[in-house]
Amino acid sequence: MRRLAVILILFLAAFQQVLSQIVISGSVRYASSREAVELANVVVEDQQEGIVVGYATTSQDGRFSITCKPTSNTLSIIITGFNISRTTKSIKAQTQELDMEVDYQEMRLQNAVIKTKPIKRTGDTLTYYVSMFSDSLDRSIGDVLKKMPGVSVNKAGGVQYHGKPIVSFYIEGMDMMGTRYGVATNNIQAKDIASVEIYENHQPVKMLKDLNLSDNAAINIKLKEKSKGVVIANIVAGVGYKPLMWEGAATAMLFTPSYQMLSTVKSNNSGRDLISELKEQYDNTDLLTPYINVYSPATPDIDLERYMDNTTHSASINNLFKLSKDDILSVNAIYFYDRETFKDSSLTVYYMPSADPLKISEATSVLGKTNETEVRVKYTGNSSKRYIEDILSFNAQWNENTGVVLTQDKAVNQRFEMNPNLNLKNKFNIAKALKGGTTLGFKSIIAAGSLPSSLIVTPSIYPSIFGYGSASDSTALQIMDSKALHTTNSITSLSTITAGLSMNTELGFSADYQKMESSLGSEKNDMGYNRWDIIGAVGFNYRYRILKAFARLDMDYSFIDVEDKIQSSSDKKNKLFFKPLVIIDMALTPALKMNVNASYSEDFGRITDKYSGNIMTDYRSISSREGAVGENKMQNYGIGMKYADALSATFAAVNASYWWNKSNIMYGTTFIDIISRIDSYNIDNISQGYRINGKVSKFFDGISTTLELSGGYNQYWMDVLRQGDILKTETKSANAGFKWITTWFKKVKTQYDLQYTYSRTEYLNSSTVPSPIHSLHQSLSIDYSIVKSLLLNIFCEHYFNSAIVSGSRHIPFLDASLTYKTKNVEYMLEARNILGTRTYNNKYTSDATDFEYCYLLRQTGVMFKIKFSIR
Repeated sequence: MRRLAVILILFLAAFQQVLSQIVISGSVRYASSREAVELANVVVEDQQEGIVVGYATTSQDGRFSITCKPTSNTLSIIITGFNISRTTKSIKAQTQELDMEVDYQEMRLQNAVIKTKPIKRTGDTLTYYVSMFSDSLDRSIGDVLKKMPGVSVNKAGGVQYHGKPIVSFYIEGMDMMGTRYGVATNNIQAKDIASVEIYENHQPVKMLKDLNLSDNAAINIKLKEKSKGVVIANIVAGVGYKPLMWEGAATAMLFTPSYQMLSTVKSNNSGRDLISELKEQYDNTDLLTPYINVYSPATPDIDLERYMDNTTHSASINNLFKLSKDDILSVNAIYFYDRETFKDSSLTVYYMPSADPLKISEATSVLGKTNETEVRVKYTGNSSKRYIEDILSFNAQWNENTGVVLTQDKAVNQRFEMNPNLNLKNKFNIAKALKGGTTLGFKSIIAAGSLPSSLIVTPSIYPSIFGYGSASDSTALQIMDSKALHTTNSITSLSTITAGLSMNTELGFSADYQKMESSLGSEKNDMGYNRWDIIGAVGFNYRYRILKAFARLDMDYSFIDVEDKIQSSSDKKNKLFFKPLVIIDMALTPALKMNVNASYSEDFGRITDKYSGNIMTDYRSISSREGAVGENKMQNYGIGMKYADALSATFAAVNASYWWNKSNIMYGTTFIDIISRIDSYNIDNISQGYRINGKVSKFFDGISTTLELSGGYNQYWMDVLRQGDILKTETKSANAGFKWITTWFKKVKTQYDLQYTYSRTEYLNSSTVPSPIHSLHQSLSIDYSIVKSLLLNIFCEHYFNSAIVSGSRHIPFLDASLTYKTKNVEYMLEARNILGTRTYNNKYTSDATDFEYCYLLRQTGVMFKIKFSIR
């Protein structure tokens, strides 16, 4: 708590420097029609000094908010804009709410050239004008988002603002895509977008907009008028060689004021990733995850198309119906079939407290088959007086993975089946505004899941450790069947106490039922996990001038009963948990914001933390969890600064945080030859660490260039239990990044990315001193418009890892493509891995273990594709 006190002292010191600031907010409307005036200029002028002390432009609903620091007692507020008459009003220098009326005045312009800034700020909304960032070389809106300062996009289409994932993705103000919005990021064409809006403090519930504090960001895509109300379709077909390859895709979309549609059908065996854009970017619906599987090393940190031998088919159907002004119904469905093959060789080194490290060499070949489908229906009624949301989703997944591991001159065959993993979930939320400034609501979540799975290993290497004799010809069959049912229901209220101060409360209950059955020969489990919680919470939102504060205390009285039917035993526990949370936001200037947060939480463990019979998790790992029920405690403290200046197109963020975790259970590994036996022990253990991250990005309009610098440092301490002894570890890592995107004379676009990482783990009570790992990834992309209809792309990539022992530390790649465009057709010739790089080597350290891999890559390939555009 001392750390929290220090943070609060620093915050109060900064707060005193800006306490004299005031906030002037309100709306601008036409006097005749009372319609909101958008994009009106609002200027606050100090009458005594005759200087401008603040300015803003009105939002779509005519709202504005200006933070300023006047030196006199009287101010002038001036309203100007296109097609409105100039309006001036004298006001007192104090925080206040104003409703301004203006008269319509037609303005005629002749031979005028208007040039706007690339970014505009209106209150908490930033508007990026796509035309200022895009060029003819960009394809999807995701390509343009990468150039926008403050915004980043991952390969799956996930969007981050100031390094934090967005919580909503809107198209024309409506949420059609839900959590799987990567389909839109990767498939909506840049030429159809007029602007991109970032809502910095997004509150989706209209009636809570002025009551509830939110530091989440959302994105809204604004279409060009010519792209509204017309069907836009794209069809891609391609064929290539080495090996014989194909690609096919069809995309159709339609956006009208009352209906939206975006559907895709794709297929390929070229290694191109089709699945990541279908994944949920947040709010994952999986209730159960597989506990067993075939042994497969972690996938490399390079593009899938470089190493994945695949056959993939995918489909996505997304529809939105605007039933009325405030009511929306959306229906989303996805399906994909994915067949993947991975091949690699690896060396795994396990460090010991008082012995030489254990080294295990393996060559692995894995074939994975996955079928997944999901249907989601969402209804939203969102007005200033009521809010209703109901989301019903059903997800099913079938997996079949097979593989062979060569180790110690022995071939081990593996087969895993999951048939099927079913998840059904309904999320319901209703709230209504009552008289007196009170909002009353009810929330309910009901979820059920089932996951039967099995793992066959031939020959088994386990019977010998149980005293069964030779294992050379035996087969091990691990069967698991997991089921879960969960519900949470609560009543919520939000009340205004005084101006700027509101209180929210919550009272409810939750219930969890989980069942796990497993068998491995005579090793069996039949576990039941029952949990009931009474939930209570009280929180306060406070706003004063530039300050926003949120404090909440959650109280959770929990009762659990873990039943082991094989052992005929039951472990019951009950406890009252306290979970406080404090968040303080301060707008030092309209562009500069400060955030301080602190939280503490504690909870019981899950069903997979306690069972007595052994479970084979892969061909050489076995585990049991005898002992007490797990109990975990967590603390987090953070402080951050964000700068977003729309006028100079400069964005920066720096964050520092400290975390501390404590558990009464410690998992220890005992190695018997190459077998990893993992057991739980009633040992209190603590892990803790801190991290500092920063990023600055800027767009230079005159030279069409985006620059980004990033860096960070991370250090943490944790204990690892091996061979009955504790190994104390300290890990340090640092990273630095540089990104440069520029367009030269609208004919050449270059993008250079560099990422450097340093990491080192020290073992404080061991004589072993591993070497640090330096890794570097850099890439250069050049797009050259030879003539208006002919485009050449060259892509170079280089990886370096200083810790590689066997194989090359430097891994180069070279790709190229040539595209010829007509009005509605594109012809593309692509060549990948031109240098013929055959393997990729990588090494990293985690949990006192070194992992070094050599992955087999795809061969040099050439593909010819045709793309048809229809609208």
